[in-house]
Amino acid sequence: ELAYTRLRMLAKFSFHFGPNEKLDFYTGGGIGTNRTVFTELEDGISTSGTYTTYYGALTTIPISWRINFGAKYYFTKNIGAGAEVGFCGAPLASLGICFKF
Repeated sequence: ELAYTRLRMLAKFSFHFGPNEKLDFYTGGGIGTNRTVFTELEDGISTSGTYTTYYGALTTIPISWRINFGAKYYFTKNIGAGAEVGFCGAPLASLGICFKF
């Protein structure tokens, strides 16, 4: 039996280039760490180790990165809706409600 815990931290940045205050397009990316700790039971004996993983492949460098594109549309001055797609890292796509303060 194999159990694992994953810790992924990313510092993200975005460049905004909306044509007006209601519509906001952006692109960005991020870089950070991806660390997995697993516990494996073999014949009732527990073994633990720390490895970095990327879709099941073991690597020696615990670096994670992401590229994303998105847009937000504000219905009012402070409330809107947004959508984002990304590559490398979760989620691949997201939808949500936006609030400006």
